[in-house]
Amino acid sequence: MGRRAKYWSLAEKQAARRAQQRSYARTSNYRARKQRSSQNHTAYMKRIADSELIKPSLPSVLPLALIALAVAPLPDSPLFRQALYDAEALDESELRHWDNDPPYLQPEPANTVEEGRFTKNLVDVMLGHRLHLENEARQYRACRHAAGGGGELATELHTIATKTFREWVHLHSILPNCKARRHRELAESLLQWRARIVYSYGNEVKQLERGGNPYR
Repeated sequence: MGRRAKYWSLAEKQAARRAQQRSYARTSNYRARKQRSSQNHTAYMKRIADSELIKPSLPSVLPLALIALAVAPLPDSPLFRQALYDAEALDESELRHWDNDPPYLQPEPANTVEEGRFTKNLVDVMLGHRLHLENEARQYRACRHAAGGGGELATELHTIATKTFREWVHLHSILPNCKARRHRELAESLLQWRARIVYSYGNEVKQLERGGNPYR
């Protein structure tokens, strides 16, 4: 019960966390961490591109099921917005395993109203957290594009979209085997997120290849 309470009372600890963050933001450690984050993102993008010796194209027409998920609205709950705008209030170590495919090692919870509410809250937190990270990545791409890196960006985004499409197809195929309610709903949210990445990155690549600026 100790872990799940944070998703129901996230606002209660934000004041203390923000005060701690303001103090930390004035330190050299914070500035160094932000610089490392940018460097790590560059290295990550390069590793993905370098690992794909053969870059198969995305299908010319994406599956309708993927498009439907990609354009489906995200939640607008308080927990979603808190995770989106105040990601420092979250313990990312407790969220990472939900970014992987099932089966999950977490025990199957009881089928109760309380557990169902917690599962919904957790889905909202995960989607808000993912969107926060993607917004940061998009800002970084905008800076690279402004510096003349549009061609390189198009190649990297195409590679990521292709890889994510393969992961979406795999998760879509194994989802019926996910029986526990929480595990299934978290896997469905991951499926939706991968669909958004494939769809949005594909559109971003098209604009870049036409010489446009998708970051305006």
